[in-house]
This record gives sequence, C-alpha cells and structure tokens, in this order.
Amino acid sequence: MRRDNSEFKTAYISHEGTRLHNNDYFAFIEQDKLACYILVDGIETGDESQSARIAAEAVAVAFNGHPSMTRGSVRRYLMAAHKRLKINHKQLSMKASITVVVTDYTTMRFGYVGNTRFHLYRGGQLLLESRDHSLSWSLMEEDELPKDKIAKHEERGNLTRYLGQEENLVPDVSKKTKLRDGDIIVLFTRGIWENIDSYDLQAVFEEAGREPEESVGYVERLILDAHPEEIDNYTFAAIFVNKTYVDPNKGKKIKTVLKIAIPVLLILLILGITLFIRHRIWQENKRNMDLYYLSGIEYIQDSNFPRAKEELRKAYDLAVKVKDISRRDEIAEYQKLTDAVIESDEMLIKEAYEEALKGYVHAHDRSRFSDNLAERYIADKLEVTKKYINVFDMLSLGDQLADQGNYALAEEKYLEARMLATQNYDLDGREKANNALDDLYSKMEKEAEQEKEAGKERTQNEIAAADFIIQGDNALKEGDIVGARLYYTMAKEKYSELGNEKIVDSIDKKLALAEERQRENEERLARANQYIEEGEHLLTQKKYADAKKQYLLAREIYADVKEESKLEKTQTKIEIVDGYLTGSNSEDTSKNMDNTTENSPESNP
Repeated sequence: MRRDNSEFKTAYISHEGTRLHNNDYFAFIEQDKLACYILVDGIETGDESQSARIAAEAVAVAFNGHPSMTRGSVRRYLMAAHKRLKINHKQLSMKASITVVVTDYTTMRFGYVGNTRFHLYRGGQLLLESRDHSLSWSLMEEDELPKDKIAKHEERGNLTRYLGQEENLVPDVSKKTKLRDGDIIVLFTRGIWENIDSYDLQAVFEEAGREPEESVGYVERLILDAHPEEIDNYTFAAIFVNKTYVDPNKGKKIKTVLKIAIPVLLILLILGITLFIRHRIWQENKRNMDLYYLSGIEYIQDSNFPRAKEELRKAYDLAVKVKDISRRDEIAEYQKLTDAVIESDEMLIKEAYEEALKGYVHAHDRSRFSDNLAERYIADKLEVTKKYINVFDMLSLGDQLADQGNYALAEEKYLEARMLATQNYDLDGREKANNALDDLYSKMEKEAEQEKEAGKERTQNEIAAADFIIQGDNALKEGDIVGARLYYTMAKEKYSELGNEKIVDSIDKKLALAEERQRENEERLARANQYIEEGEHLLTQKKYADAKKQYLLAREIYADVKEESKLEKTQTKIEIVDGYLTGSNSEDTSKNMDNTTENSPESNP
C-alpha cells in the first residue's frame, strides 16, 4: 500500500569512464513498506574487481532478510557488506566505499563508509549531504583546505574508513529525515564529484521536473562535454520523490494518539510542576543552607559559638535534605569545632581547669580541619586556662603545705597565688587566695594558742627541729655534707619525738640526698688523690707541665668538696712546679718536696 500510494522514480547511469573496467555498482529494492538504494564504489588497483557487486548483494540480502530503517538496522546492512568483503579478502583484495539509503516512502535514513556521496535537494537547494571519510575532507573541516579544492586534492582517495579494512569499522548513519513531495535524493561516486562542481550539480536540480532520466542525462553531458583526458568510473543515481505516502488513517491515529497523549501530557505536566516545585524548594533549601553556613562561620569569627552552633545545625540539616555530601561533611567539621569550644568554655566556667585545658587543645586540633577558624580565640583561652591552673596549683600547694603544718611556705604560695590572680585579672582567684590567707592566719593563731597551751617545750622542739632542717639545707648548699647529715639526723630525731611522720619522711629524702652527695664526694676525692699520685710520678720524671696539669685537676676537686687542708698542700705543690717551669727552683728543692710528699698524709690516702 505504501509503494502503490506514493511516487518514487529512480534513474541512474554507470560507466567505466576511461578505465578498462567499471567497478561501480548501483542497485535498489522497492518493497511495499520499505525501499533500499545501494551505491558501491569498488576501490580497484587497475584490474576488474567484484567488490562493489559483492558488497551490494550483501546489503540486499541483509535488507530482504530483515527490512527496517532503524539506525541499528542500517548499520547492520553496512557491516554485512564489510564482513563479506573481509571473507573474500583472504583470496582477493576487496575494498569499497558504499552509501545505503532506506525509506518508508515518508521518511528516509542513510548510512555510508568511504567517499561515495549522498545529497538531498529540496526546492532545488542542497538540504543534506554526507561527508567523505578521507584525509582531504578532514583537512577541509579543519579549515586547512577549501571545499572546492577537494576534487583535485592528492589525498582525496586516502580514506580513513572503507569496507574491507583490517581495523574495526564504524559506519556513519544519519538521523531519520522526513521527506516532502518534490525532494530529490542523489547518490554518486568519485567519477562524478571529481569532474562536476557542486554548484553545477545543484543547478541541474533547480529546474528539474518530475522525470529523473532528464536530470541524469544532463549530469552525464556535463562530464562528457568537458572532454577530460581521464575519467574514473562514474555512477549517478537520482530518486525523485514526486509523492510521499500519506496514511489514510492518519486522522484516526492522531485522535488515538491524542487520547493517549493528553492524559500522559497531563501526568507529565503535573509531574513537571511537581518536579519544578521540588526543584525550587531544593534551590531555596540550598540557598538557605549556604546562608546558615556563612552565618555560622561569621559567628565563629565573632567568637559567638552558641549562635554559630545553632546556625551550623540548620545548615547541616539542609545539607542532608539537598544531599550535598561535600558541604555536609564540611559543616560537620565546623560543628565539631564549635562543640569542642563550647564544652571547654563550660568546663572553664565550672573551674574544671584541667578538663578545660584538654578541651581547648582538642579544639585547637579541630580548627586545622576548619580553615583554622577560632585559632586566636582558642589560643587566648589556652593562655587564660593555664594562668587559672597556675593560680589553682598555687592554692592547692598552699593547702597541702598548710595541712602539713608548713604555714610559712603555705603563706608564700597563697601570696603568690594572689599575685598571679591580680596580674591575670582573676578576681575570683584573688578572692580565693585572700580567703585562704585568712583561713591560714586563723589556723596559725589557733594552733599558736594550742601550742602555747601545750607548752613551750614542744614549740621549742619544733623550732629547733625546723632550724636543724634549715641549717642542714644551708650546710648541704655549702658542700658541708657531714654537717648537713648531722643537722638532718638531729631534725629527724626531733620530729620523730613529735610524731610528725610526714616531715620525717621528707628528712629521710634529704638524708638520702646527703649520702648520695657524700658518695659522690668520696669518689671525686679518690680521683683527686689519683691525680696527686700521677703528678708526683710525672714530677720525678721532670715532666713539670704534665705534673702541674694533674695538680690543677686535683685542686679543682678539693676546692669543690671543701677539703681545705688538701687544697692548701696541692696549691703548694703547684707553686713548686711553677718554680721548676720558670727555673727558680733547684734539684734540692725537688728532693725536699719529694721528702715532704713521702711524709705527707695524702701520699697514703
């Protein structure tokens, strides 16, 4: 019915030109519902080739087997020809360019490989054309070669795609084009476009009638009248679309389509409106998310962390709604920062200084993941917290000393705490220090009364014991180890009698330190005595400079450990050696010094 109710007229010419053989091939099949037009240009090497015929037959067989004009079907027709040539290529070299047009008498689609060409004329004007798969055409598309120079360009036959190639083939297939009455479909091979300009070809169809033979004959005369010395095989086919098929049931189909389409369109409209509204809501949520996010950052910069937390919470909720994962994760980092700072501030207010310090350190670490925001605020809070801790530590130490009965040191620590609190503008800390001092003084007065009532003897013993500790400390500082141990031992006896075990323990530590110093001094004295012996030995060998060096080492140790007697004797030895070095002492002096050394106490340490 389609073919009978349409008018497609076809005419063509195909000649060998000046070649010995014609390796072009044109064929067409017109079925009731579909028609297929095939043009093949065999790429010959001078001999007769069957590649064009074989390719055309392969397309015809594929089309007859599964007539269709879908893009995939047209591609399969072309690939059928390609595979057929590759099979025969094992015996003979078979290559070809091809163009295939498929139409349902209402619309058409074309596919091609190589440099056979397709033109569609409408109203005498070129409406649609194929593009060559050649290097010359590629140069033209890159604006390196004018289009009217392709026909004579040396690379026009250098094809990038063709049937029978070894590489994978990807044919070009056009989209579907609706035909109109009066359209003209033209297929032609290289022998035509090398010898006829595209403008001359268009002029043929500007005044064309309804019969294609006249136009095809005119095209052939254009070639022959030019009398070219060499003409390649040329084939030219024209399909005149005098009348396209009009479906008689088109109105009914339109009504049916409308019955189906209107509800669908309504659904799509509702869906579109819904999607539009959702998109607007999404845009509004995203805009608000950005506003809350930026507002939260500004509050952080202003050190208003509670407000920043609220703004960031809103931004986070909206980020989840709009499914902005990247922004959600970014906001989460800022939330962790604000939470850490707020918790630390609360700990500081509660005077949980250690927890506050840990919190601010954690917040400082978190700021590295949040563009280092609040870094200055956190650093200031860390400094303030450390100062609070110093005041708190001083007060705690003062309390401990007061509990131990060391009121003087306790008073000292309380005074230091008050001074630090004053410097830090810590009014609460200053008040606590004053209260602690008041309590201490009250306690001291109370205990003083109690001690007075308990008797002067205990007071004197405590004073004496404390004085022994002080004298022991002074002796230890001056290097008097024996004296220090003596004072510490007496102090220990006193405090043991008084039953003050804490101070007894601290005195034991001081005694242990004194004993350690004693051992160190004994070791150093032994080393000094060794230096003296070595110096005496060197002196007997008249190595005065070396002997003096040993005496100097010994003198340094005797001076450190307060061995005055040995220090004096060592100094005498150094002066004698200096005399040898300057030449003012004689050998008799040396002998006398030897006798003195032998009889001296340090010769037998």
